[in-house]
Amino acid sequence: MTNKMFFEEVSPGSFVRNPKFRLKNNFWVSEQYKEIDEFCFRIRDNLAELIESKEALSKQNLSQQEFFALQCLLEKKNNKYIINDSDKNLGAAAAEKTDVIMECKRQLHDIMTYLKLSMEEVEILIAKIQSELSEVVNKFVAKKECSKKEALFLLSKNRLFTVPHFYIIWKVLKNPPVGRPIVAGYDWILTPASIFVGHFLKEFYCKFDGILTDSLSLVKILETTKFDEDCSVFTIDFKSLYTNIPIDDAINCIKELVMEFADVIQNADFVIELLNVILKNSLMTFNGEFFQQIFGVIMGTNVAPILANIYLARLENILKNKCKTDKKLV
Repeated sequence: MTNKMFFEEVSPGSFVRNPKFRLKNNFWVSEQYKEIDEFCFRIRDNLAELIESKEALSKQNLSQQEFFALQCLLEKKNNKYIINDSDKNLGAAAAEKTDVIMECKRQLHDIMTYLKLSMEEVEILIAKIQSELSEVVNKFVAKKECSKKEALFLLSKNRLFTVPHFYIIWKVLKNPPVGRPIVAGYDWILTPASIFVGHFLKEFYCKFDGILTDSLSLVKILETTKFDEDCSVFTIDFKSLYTNIPIDDAINCIKELVMEFADVIQNADFVIELLNVILKNSLMTFNGEFFQQIFGVIMGTNVAPILANIYLARLENILKNKCKTDKKLV
């Protein structure tokens, strides 16, 4: 049985790919396992029986009013209403389009963080980004510190790209609710470089005991650790963390780590130069207008959460060391 693939039975025992589902890739597993195949087919058959069951289809768990309200939202989605994820994975949030546009404009008109660009300035900035990325990659290819395969990946979006778009997800726990800014740059010039840099920076995680790679890591710690009865658990939240991290400070933080742990990243100079290009060359579009973020780390670029984790872990270590010598901080 192939991986990440959906099937339909065209005749007894004969299965083909269901054309209704788009294939993400053409990967096939190297071996077939009868037990896994039988298990998957049983799941498929049970789901088919459930869907075809008239009894299951006749029962509704929505009232008529709820059903028509959802139909109305679907019909007017992105026209009158915007339905999107909410912050902290609290579920979907629906808001009037005028409110979403007003909140996005409120944030983008913060002149300390964003700069509005003309079309001519956008073209100049794009040419600058393309030139700087090519220059860095070609320099390290010549020094034989970047392979041709890596260079091909890093420059894969240099000519065919989509300018990232700005949007918000609602912080529904705030009163009143405000938007968390996101810059969706999945097809941007610097996306491959951001993925590449993030891959290497993540190697520094092992040097900090305060970084959790995911929620499951915390669950495992809580399950295996014994706490005293008088132990307290608390959290600290940073207001607009990403956009409040100074870019030069973030880059210097990585440089200091490279000097302290020279064995972690072999191509450190290359990674730092790419990081510099990524963080200092942002571009986004919203409602037909273009903006550049001039302060802070862009929320949405692949390297951002990894860099933020390392930056805060570094600050935490500095604070711990100061607490050992300065009694006022204890």
